Amino acid sequence: MSIFTGTFAARLAAAILAIGTASALAAPLPAPLAPVPAHTDIIPVLNAEPAPDSLGALVGSEAKLTGYLLPVDLEGEFVYRFALVPFPGACSHMPQPPAGTIVLVTPDEPWRLDHVYEHVTVEGRLKLRPELSQFYMVDGVVMLESDYVISKAEVGQAAEVAPRKTPGASPWKFLGK
Repeated sequence: MSIFTGTFAARLAAAILAIGTASALAAPLPAPLAPVPAHTDIIPVLNAEPAPDSLGALVGSEAKLTGYLLPVDLEGEFVYRFALVPFPGACSHMPQPPAGTIVLVTPDEPWRLDHVYEHVTVEGRLKLRPELSQFYMVDGVVMLESDYVISKAEVGQAAEVAPRKTPGASPWKFLGK
């Protein structure tokens, strides 16, 4: 006796006809989307134009870096540790940028957070120390890889700059902005 009898069998047959044949279900998946280009523009504040790998050149020295704050260790409105990322939305809503563009920062005193991806400048000794941190998003835990750290950093608001474009196409183009 088959389990495919009666009403269930009729519904299953209708579903298969609506979708197509079983061979259509086994068709190969479409090609994946092209990867988002890597952005390496956490820009050291220097007199010269920074090279894409300029963070590596600053290891061991006092560095002044500007980027976007992504809280890693947050309690209430105070941030005790954060990732300095190259563009707003990095890591949480987009593919993670390369670890060589992310700096894990421990401020010399807790930073009062105004908003996530706040545009900040940090000053301190840049060290090469790969880290794996986790931070919590609404939809779960995200693991964050960074190649650099700055401990006891002085943190301040960055000077306002023109709005940044994030990598990839914007789903909001239809708004004309």
